[in-house]
Amino acid sequence: MERFIIERRGGIAGLKGRGEIAADELDENDRETLKSLFKGGRKLPRDEGADRYTYTVTRVSVSGSKTVEIPETLIPRALARCVKDQL
Repeated sequence: MERFIIERRGGIAGLKGRGEIAADELDENDRETLKSLFKGGRKLPRDEGADRYTYTVTRVSVSGSKTVEIPETLIPRALARCVKDQL
């Protein structure tokens, strides 16, 4: 079973956050968005402006794991919603 581990950093206070979600909990659009974000070896552009979040997303499956950094403007909402602040 495929799952995603999400770590968030940045923002005004610099709080870190973490979450996890199974691929089958995502709708088809979010799964397709993630598939395209993980495809290829290119680094995604950073969001402009101060105090933006950056998400480090690790896809874990039976074939192994892969990690990408995704800017706030490209992260699917379902992934952003599962992240909880860590103090």
